[in-house]
Amino acid sequence: MKKNNGIDTTTVGGRIQKLREENNMTQAALAEELHLENKSSISRYESNRSTPTPELFVEMARLFGTTTDYILSGEMPARSSKLMQAEAILQGMKLDKTLDAAITMLMTLKGLEQ
Repeated sequence: MKKNNGIDTTTVGGRIQKLREENNMTQAALAEELHLENKSSISRYESNRSTPTPELFVEMARLFGTTTDYILSGEMPARSSKLMQAEAILQGMKLDKTLDAAITMLMTLKGLEQ
């Protein structure tokens, strides 16, 4: 059993709870982001008493900046991890000119692969 701050991350519910807490969200805040009536749905997901819809898995992955693979299986494909790291770097850029330069560099690199 993988424990992460007392959370069993071997379960789907545990991974949802871990992601929610890492993003400093309450169950109520996550329920609101997912357009659910109240936090009881989140509580049921986290305790593995209920399973989110496929659409909610996709929305949670987007919201938490992860993949549905991670939420469902705990596995993070190496390529996805690298892409998420690159996206986080780009998202962290404050100046438009820096972001434009980074995009130009990426386009140049893509051209080298062809």
